[in-house]
Amino acid sequence: MPLGDQIIVFAYVWDVGSLSWVKSVQPVVSTDTLNVTLPATAATAAKQDTGNTSLASLDTKTTAVNTSAVTVVSAPTTAVTGTFFQATQPVSAASLPLPTGASTETTLAALNTKVTAVNTGAVVVTSAPTTAVTGPLTDAQLRAAAVPISGTVTDGGAGKTLKSASFSLAATGTVVAAVGGKRIKVFATKLCVSAAISVNFRDGAAAALEGSMPLALSGGFVEVIQPPAFLFATTAGNSLDLIVTGIGTAAGRVSYWDDDAA
Repeated sequence: MPLGDQIIVFAYVWDVGSLSWVKSVQPVVSTDTLNVTLPATAATAAKQDTGNTSLASLDTKTTAVNTSAVTVVSAPTTAVTGTFFQATQPVSAASLPLPTGASTETTLAALNTKVTAVNTGAVVVTSAPTTAVTGPLTDAQLRAAAVPISGTVTDGGAGKTLKSASFSLAATGTVVAAVGGKRIKVFATKLCVSAAISVNFRDGAAAALEGSMPLALSGGFVEVIQPPAFLFATTAGNSLDLIVTGIGTAAGRVSYWDDDAA
């Protein structure tokens, strides 16, 4: 450009107030040297340095927000209302208290022991209702198996404690031991022998209660009467003995009571 020609320049300055470049209102005309008067709010070198520092700080904070968690130092309090849970809540617990009377591992183990015992062995009945039995037993019933008779029989208001004793004798001996001051009253007896021998019951060591009865090999007899009647009885304080005559064994059972002194 030839010296002396005019240069028309529109100056653009950075307005820190609006944060934008602002075009000068009046063109600057100069033939040599360009001298522009900046607006009051135009950016200067010092202000640009300050701005650059602020921009650098802002860039650092932006990077921190982009790459890590944001720490909120304060926030307004907001009321929360409404229902935010479902009707049935899932529960996870290692153990919960059992209701009263609930089965536990201990009680179930005890029950299992009893069930196993019932399944593998005999059942022991410790108690049972009393069943009245009427009528005398038949000869076949008495011979089939031993029939123990015990308990209290009441007849006309006279209670009797019934007892039973078994015996097996190869020679004369005691069937029921003596009871001091009491009579042994027999209401049932059964007997069989292993050989041809004779037998009869005796009142202690004194007198026979019946005549000698000869029995054949494997022979025997059964006698029974309803208490308080009795077949025979000892004298008070005497034992009940069985006299065995011959070589062989007499075995059987007698049922009796020893409540009476007379």
